[in-house]
Amino acid sequence: QADSLSLETSSTNNLKFATGSTVRASIDSDGLKFGTNTAAANALDDYEEGTFTPVIDSGTATCTGFYTKIGNLVNIRFFIGFSAAGTSSNAIRISSLPFPSTASTDGSVGSAMARFLTTDNLSTYVPTNSSALEFYNTQAGNWDIIVHSDIANNSCQIHGTHTYTTAS
Repeated sequence: QADSLSLETSSTNNLKFATGSTVRASIDSDGLKFGTNTAAANALDDYEEGTFTPVIDSGTATCTGFYTKIGNLVNIRFFIGFSAAGTSSNAIRISSLPFPSTASTDGSVGSAMARFLTTDNLSTYVPTNSSALEFYNTQAGNWDIIVHSDIANNSCQIHGTHTYTTAS
């Protein structure tokens, strides 16, 4: 016998979706839950897509950013195009993430690629409880933060993606 989809409503205003006698998903005041899971912490209660404007802490750049937030996970994609070679020892940092990272993690690592940067093996890092994204060189024996003097010329571009956890 083929599976069929049934919809069950109850006096508690919950919806359940089942095939045969197996509950596949439900919606209640906590959000969308899968299978027979009833834990509020496991409910999918938020989905959002949008744009944000990455703000560089110092220096001049053209910046664009996009994000998708599903539950407490935020995935960002960004582009930074610098208009001049760097001379300062200030770190290259995006200080305007669309949501702050949560205090209950150890930070998160993402990836980026760049052209006309004097260093290789670029990685991104979002510290715990922060709205900033930092750039690091992971080739050296220790983590080495990327600074403006690492920008080789006015054609430097950085493209990246990063996923981190937020409490909001």
